[in-house]
Amino acid sequence: MCERSKERLTKIRKKRKEEGEKEERKKRNRRSKRRMCERRSKKKLGNKKEEEGGGKEEEEER
Repeated sequence: MCERSKERLTKIRKKRKEEGEKEERKKRNRRSKRRMCERRSKKKLGNKKEEEGGGKEEEEER
């Protein structure tokens, strides 16, 4: 009985550990996705501002 209970406990602990690692990976992936989206949106905003600013300057020069 003792050996069986030990085996069960080790299996349960192993499963919990694996599930915890999966959750951590998911969290990391979510964070990295957020960062990538933020970077993209900042780049897009920067490009739009440059385009708008560049267009205004050209009009003023004429």
